[in-house]
Amino acid sequence: MPLDPETERRLSDLQRQVEELQRELRTPFSNHQFLGGAGILQDKISAALSGSSILISGNNTLNDDITDLRDGTGLADSAITTAKIAASAITAPKVAVWPRCRVRRSVSDQSITDSVETEILFQAEDVDTDTMWSADSDITIKTAGLYWIHANVQWGANATQSRYQIAITKNDVRFSRTNHNDTGLSTVTTWFQNCAGMSSCAVNDIINLKVFQKNGNAAAVGVVTDTDSTFCEVIWLGPAS
Repeated sequence: MPLDPETERRLSDLQRQVEELQRELRTPFSNHQFLGGAGILQDKISAALSGSSILISGNNTLNDDITDLRDGTGLADSAITTAKIAASAITAPKVAVWPRCRVRRSVSDQSITDSVETEILFQAEDVDTDTMWSADSDITIKTAGLYWIHANVQWGANATQSRYQIAITKNDVRFSRTNHNDTGLSTVTTWFQNCAGMSSCAVNDIINLKVFQKNGNAAAVGVVTDTDSTFCEVIWLGPAS
């Protein structure tokens, strides 16, 4: 049965609209115009993201999703999952500055009393992205997480039989240390001792570098003109769990 002219016209218009929509869906994003009106799709979405308008009137999921992106809840509730991020998609310039700190002796030797465990008093910092150090011995954790902590000490020469120890402590509890027993250290001008380890740290935990020596006399913890003599460095690795 043939259709009347009005029905044929409506079907033809509908077919044309469907074909136009199909073409738009295959068109690059910047050229989309199928939402109607004078603005193109990217203008409408930009306006929606800025909060000046909604994308489509009425209650719908698309408006809710755009609102989530605009106010941050879409990111906070894990909307962007690992599967949505391509391998190597996040480049170095886009990575946040991780907490890290390196402090050292820089001006003078520090005398270490015989048989007394002594905190190293730092005099300068090479890097401190999280305001962890201001003066003296304490490095204060400001961001919770797992940290790699490394320390090095330059000892002065000493001919007396001696026992040396350096330790990294967190809240006055040792978690990494090395011991050295030797004689005849006058054969070298200075020598070095180091230790390192990982530790799960909470906000306001205190990191210290402590040293001990037993030779019957005070010993010097020295400095040299570079930054590789007596130091402690604290580097955030990531969340603790």
